[in-house]
Amino acid sequence: MHKALDKPGSLSAILGLLPEQDRIEAVKATDQFSRPVLHYAAQNPNPESLRTILELLPEKDHIEAVKVKDPYGHRVLHYAARAAQNPDSLRAILKLLPEQDRIEAVKRQLRLPVDDN
Repeated sequence: MHKALDKPGSLSAILGLLPEQDRIEAVKATDQFSRPVLHYAAQNPNPESLRTILELLPEKDHIEAVKVKDPYGHRVLHYAARAAQNPDSLRAILKLLPEQDRIEAVKRQLRLPVDDN
């Protein structure tokens, strides 16, 4: 999937072939640097790949997908925030999260206290 990031149509075809319950594992798959595909999609200048991946995941898997960490503890939101040349990726991630998770994600990104209860 990492190789298909520049081709949203290919991503759609690959994920579409998988049973819905297996798509989250495909999205969490890592490359030789232990980085998940969603992290690469978030920093891609074209936000279409990220949107394609997130839209093809079952809604129940959205939170799990964006909370996956790379080996350095960075979530997909970190990568989208760093890709400042294209804020659409950041918006795409935040739009899919429920309001409370959106607030917590922004607080974590800003290193503000978060109630983990």
